[in-house]
Amino acid sequence: MTKTLKPSSKLLALSAAAMALPALVPQAQAVAPTERTLSYRYTQYNEMGLDAASVSKINADQGGGATQRYDIDINQYAFSTPVGDHFALSIDIQDEVLTGASPWTVVKEDVKATPSDTSDDEVKLVMSGATIKEHRTDASVATTYFYSTGTISANLGFSTEDDYESTSAGLSWGGEFDDKLTGLALGVSFSDDTLNPEEGAYKGTVLQDKVGGWLNGSDPVDGTAKKESVSGFFSASRILTPNWIVQAGVSYTQKSGHLSDAYKANDKRPAERNSYTFNAGSRYWIKPIKAAAHADYRYYSDDWGIDSHTIILALYKNWQKVQIIPSLRYYTQTSASFYSIDATDTTQYNYYADDHRLSNFGAITGGLKLVFKQKPVDWIIAGEYYASGADMSLDKTEDETEHPGLLKYAKFTFGVEHRF
Repeated sequence: MTKTLKPSSKLLALSAAAMALPALVPQAQAVAPTERTLSYRYTQYNEMGLDAASVSKINADQGGGATQRYDIDINQYAFSTPVGDHFALSIDIQDEVLTGASPWTVVKEDVKATPSDTSDDEVKLVMSGATIKEHRTDASVATTYFYSTGTISANLGFSTEDDYESTSAGLSWGGEFDDKLTGLALGVSFSDDTLNPEEGAYKGTVLQDKVGGWLNGSDPVDGTAKKESVSGFFSASRILTPNWIVQAGVSYTQKSGHLSDAYKANDKRPAERNSYTFNAGSRYWIKPIKAAAHADYRYYSDDWGIDSHTIILALYKNWQKVQIIPSLRYYTQTSASFYSIDATDTTQYNYYADDHRLSNFGAITGGLKLVFKQKPVDWIIAGEYYASGADMSLDKTEDETEHPGLLKYAKFTFGVEHRF
């Protein structure tokens, strides 16, 4: 008889790995824009290479011992314009190229040559081997109608890459009340995704009886598979004083379909995931230093057993024609109820995964953004460094093994925005 792994007794954590706090919906703006905006962003994302000692030499002759992680080059283009007196139109395009190797699974190795004693075995990553190269293009168009006390917005999006296509749509409303001191917003969105995994060049000889290549053998995709997502949110903002505004919101998302990772060896996830978030934020103008302090918090919970907390602090300081924005983000999450550091031993369960993104970990991100304001053009330079580890988690236990695939990355962004 099969069973599902039990969830952790402690449920304190957060979900980010990659990852950032979703923006709170700001106070509704009931005045249509009068300027056109054309902008460009280039972002270079680099994951730090792995320690060679943490990577298994399985099929090293085929690249299985690679220590390189992902590098991503991202180009973003955006254009917005008023249309008449009450409408605005915006178009966003993102083009990115990803190269590198990906963690495929983990194995326990007897590195001290003591076959009779498995207590000193070390958990090591098995990498995908062949260098992955993917090209993704994402495009969306949105329109907003402005009336005396609020806005109504709609958007359509499409994303395509070698093995994945997604179509999305959304509708939202925002309104102002109580002499514009209170703002309310709500919205819904939907996406429909198609997966078409491609066979990789890496053929794992040691693990081939179980999976036969670096495609997922635990929950394989027969040709193509579907995935859907439906989301809804509600938020409110309130101006408390001329220097202080607060915001709060809740959201719900349901994902269904093939949710297993097609490029993990041992990965079988439930066909549905329900998640809930609560967001809160504060914006306060500090008059003595002429800067705005931003503080944001998010609590996340889903029925896979993951609970998370995110805290973001930032300071927006204007100095002559330069805006300086230092920021700090802390993130912590619990592991999924079916996560195991050695999923090869859990195949008797309904669901199992050894993906580091589903493990118990914490992360700290430090960032600095500079905006040079030279009307009608703004120049933007930003940098960010992210480090994660099990020791950073609020839910870490002493005997817990850290996943060797947890990330460190650096991100650099250059941008220009022209208003006319």
